Amino acid sequence: MSSIIFKQTKPLTVVILGYFLLFIFLLFVVFHKPPLSQLLILFLLAFVLIGYSIRFEIESNYLNTKLFSLFGFVIFKQKLIIIFPEYIVLMPSTFSSSSDWGSVAALGKGKSNSFYVIRLFKGRDNFILYKSASLSIAKQKAEALSTLIGVPLKTRNI
Repeated sequence: MSSIIFKQTKPLTVVILGYFLLFIFLLFVVFHKPPLSQLLILFLLAFVLIGYSIRFEIESNYLNTKLFSLFGFVIFKQKLIIIFPEYIVLMPSTFSSSSDWGSVAALGKGKSNSFYVIRLFKGRDNFILYKSASLSIAKQKAEALSTLIGVPLKTRNI
């Protein structure tokens, strides 16, 4: 195996907004007859919000790539510059965000999610490479990454 792909999590509000736009599109198609340009724009916005994803591809020679894809098909590639780690850490982590003043405040005042994260550490610098709700998937990917780039894996509080 010469590379490992880490798919990044998409915010739940983006998924909700995408399906909401798709629902509005379907209502317009069934009950109204708006101009074709409005229907096309609404459908394209919903299509992009529902289908986009970002993935990090880590290669054995550490020439990393950030992949932007739409429903699994790569649309754009960008060079990903991240630190080469001294060690990799797999640990549980809680991420919280407040949406009191945001554009989607109607979807809730805040949220907190628990994930298992893979972090790359070099000195005091770190980079969160991957988040997963499943310990087994995160552990499998962390062990594969450790083997691929030859860096020790440490686990904390698991």
